[in-house]
Amino acid sequence: MGAGLGTLTECIAKLSKRTISFEKDKKLFNFLKENLSNKYKNLELINFDFLEYDLLKLEVQTPVKIISNLPYSIASQVIFKICESNLPIELCLYMVQREVAERITAKPHTKKYGILSVFVQLYGDCQIIGNYSPKAFYPKPEVDSSLIRIIPFKNPICRFKDEEHLRKIVKTAFQQRRKKCYNSFRNSFKINNDEIKNVLIKAGIGLDLRPEDISPQQYVRLSEEFIKFEIV
Repeated sequence: MGAGLGTLTECIAKLSKRTISFEKDKKLFNFLKENLSNKYKNLELINFDFLEYDLLKLEVQTPVKIISNLPYSIASQVIFKICESNLPIELCLYMVQREVAERITAKPHTKKYGILSVFVQLYGDCQIIGNYSPKAFYPKPEVDSSLIRIIPFKNPICRFKDEEHLRKIVKTAFQQRRKKCYNSFRNSFKINNDEIKNVLIKAGIGLDLRPEDISPQQYVRLSEEFIKFEIV
């Protein structure tokens, strides 16, 4: 995604049976086509905005690896899109802004733990495997960067539940992250005290917990209990 001048794309094309690269800028796309297409017959260049592209059109059936220096301005959106796709992914390697990498890998009870942490950690095992200063890049970005590795679970929890409902629960909780979840849900969903208490107790979540105190797996259970009680 965001192939640019094709430095990384060419390295991947040399080693893979099939390489798919996205570049929405027409001038850069034409540059890539002129310099790489004839050289690598296994390379497919797509002149389209990745965020708007229907990934089913790729017709991918064998396990794939996603390797990208993600455009920092849309890194979170790209990662969300890939996590929610049904592509048979076996590995993701992303170069992202260090702050984003720290949010993805953040654990409960920390300030950086949030919506991105919950959903990516439900999707796969996430680790930062390298940190890089702006000097490692050309042109130099204004921020530090990190290489993050995500190995998808064989049965990602977020794929087999009601994803839309789970997303609603998590976003509602973190919209007011300093508030206790008990109060946030009661105010947002307009439900009475006894109903919200029952849901939280059934999900094994204390009434005094805040959004950053709830693990990704607990958010799944919480969503399931809301559905069972037919509250939201």
